[in-house]
Amino acid sequence: MEDKNYLLNEYYSLLNYSSPMENSLNQKERSVNKETLITQLLETVKKCKKCDLWKTRKNLVFGEGSLNAKVMFIGEAPGREENNTGRPFVGRAGKKLTEMIEHPRSLGIPRKDVYICNILKCWPPNNRNPKQNEIEACTPFLLKQIEIIKPKVICALGTFAARWLLKTKAPITSLRGKVGYFMGIPVVPTFHPSYIIRNLADTERRRKAWQDMLKIKEILNKGEVNNEH
Repeated sequence: MEDKNYLLNEYYSLLNYSSPMENSLNQKERSVNKETLITQLLETVKKCKKCDLWKTRKNLVFGEGSLNAKVMFIGEAPGREENNTGRPFVGRAGKKLTEMIEHPRSLGIPRKDVYICNILKCWPPNNRNPKQNEIEACTPFLLKQIEIIKPKVICALGTFAARWLLKTKAPITSLRGKVGYFMGIPVVPTFHPSYIIRNLADTERRRKAWQDMLKIKEILNKGEVNNEH
């Protein structure tokens, strides 16, 4: 636990943000509303040149949704459609994610009432996997988004997001179906919507993804607390 806290403090120091381990939001930040904080963060991200993705992006894909969301969905990186629009999850994968969120037999929550973002804020060309230095460059921004939103539960969409949140190298197939924790927040890993689309014939995977959404609903209804030691 000491190593994880040290790394998180280091990430926050890169942006001159106070760490949640130190005091969550400092006195000055507590007097400012979430909208101001997220706008300040967005302006910081716009200026970021810590990796080369800023050179090839068309639009920054920061994130969208309710700043008071109880559920936060985190993917790995924007795709081609997201790069064109500047919005997360708007292509085929986005439609599938919206279905997973809004279907009455799933979460049954309007998409606008959750918060959706990715680890990376810029599109990796040709939809390639994120590189480690790119993940490290964007980590402080995602940490700050989580701190501002303060979700009750986080859904990790796919392997990269699940590994980032749970600090593991395990594949998503072994991580989903279990609740982990990130900074005291329950984390429910599930398959990335694009994976579900590529494997529509795999009804078992679709059923498991549906079960993961129901697990999120269960956590919200029960107000599950942190059991991490």
